[in-house]
Parts: sequence; structure tokens; C-alpha cells
Amino acid sequence: MITDNWLFRFYTCGLSVEQTAKLCCRSVRTVKEWDAGKPIPTELKKLMALDSGRDLSYSHVDWKGWRIQRGMLILPCGRTVRPDQIEHALDVVRLG
Repeated sequence: MITDNWLFRFYTCGLSVEQTAKLCCRSVRTVKEWDAGKPIPTELKKLMALDSGRDLSYSHVDWKGWRIQRGMLILPCGRTVRPDQIEHALDVVRLG
């Protein structure tokens, strides 16, 4: 049976059962129970979403539309920024 939890874990977060268990410090059995419909604790659901890099809005409403993908920060407007670009921009602001 496909549940909302399974869809969230597999499609939204792109995590296997084993990856989820490791990330959440839970057993494979517990993750399978979530997949069967047992509620995923809110803080672990947020962790899964954050780790997947698909959505930062789980951390705070101000991050709505921001994502991380393949090591790049993707702004709501679609622009991508590398970590070194952010560091450089911060250095420029400090000097100004």
C-alpha cells in the first residue's frame, strides 16, 4: 500500500529506507512503520526535507521558495549561487 509517508520519503525527499533510517537515527523497521502509515515525528520530517535539499521552507517561513540542489543555493527567482560566491559577497559587504 502506498501511503503519504512513503510518497514523501521516496518522491519528495528521494530517500531510501536505509538512508532515512541512518539520517533519522532510527531503525529500518521504524522507517517501514512510517511507510505503512505510522506518523513521522515532525522534527524528523523536517530533517528529511532539509537533507533532501529540495525545500528550505521547513526551517522557517522566510525560506519559502529557497532550495539547495547539488551543492547550490537556488533563490526563489531561480538564480543559483555557489557557497564561494556567498562567501565572496559577504567579504565585499564587510569591506564596504
